[in-house]
Amino acid sequence: KTLSKNKIILKTKIKKWIILKTNLEIFKRIIENFLENSIKFTPKSWKIFIELSEEKILISNSSKIKIETEKITNAFVQWDSSKSSEWAGLWLYFAKKALKILWYKLKIFSDEKIFFVEIKI
Repeated sequence: KTLSKNKIILKTKIKKWIILKTNLEIFKRIIENFLENSIKFTPKSWKIFIELSEEKILISNSSKIKIETEKITNAFVQWDSSKSSEWAGLWLYFAKKALKILWYKLKIFSDEKIFFVEIKI
């Protein structure tokens, strides 16, 4: 599918439908926010990829820069160190804590032009 506002290409890969026993409201909000941020921060005409398997949910998106991910889930950490105050917040910190309470593990990593969010289920 193409999201017309930013001309972003959304690709999905679902190996098998799975049933999760979890708090639906919390889990839904976390996934929605990851997807909203993927759309918000993906440059025009680039891609967002979602993979669902029995082991993980992987959301990846194109990025203009390599994002420093080592401390990104700490409170008030900037994701883009090249800008003095582009973004500092608590969202990834809270997402990691909430997923831990739900017995899931959040892993965030990046290569040169792709940002990955992986939820181990």
